Amino acid sequence: MTRRTISYAAAGLLLSSALLMGAHPGHEYHIEGTVTKMRAPHFEVKDAKGNTESFMIVPGTEVSVNNSRATAADIAVGVQAEVDGVENDRGIVEAKKVRLTR
Repeated sequence: MTRRTISYAAAGLLLSSALLMGAHPGHEYHIEGTVTKMRAPHFEVKDAKGNTESFMIVPGTEVSVNNSRATAADIAVGVQAEVDGVENDRGIVEAKKVRLTR
């Protein structure tokens, strides 16, 4: 192998690794803040530090308002929310638990 071939192979390996590191299926997310956007099945929550996280409502998403069972229809802009989610293999964070406070 020539130096050029080795360099190209190394560059390709680094690029592949960087692309794979961007996807984290199974990564867990947690945020507490205010719902800033809602367009079913997607919604966003912004925390006190200004961090925003996007979630998708999926079958099995548990929603509660003030510790009582609720539905995704209760998720609205301006409502306080605590959300737990898990990133799927397409890079979308699926909401598992959504706790709303009014």
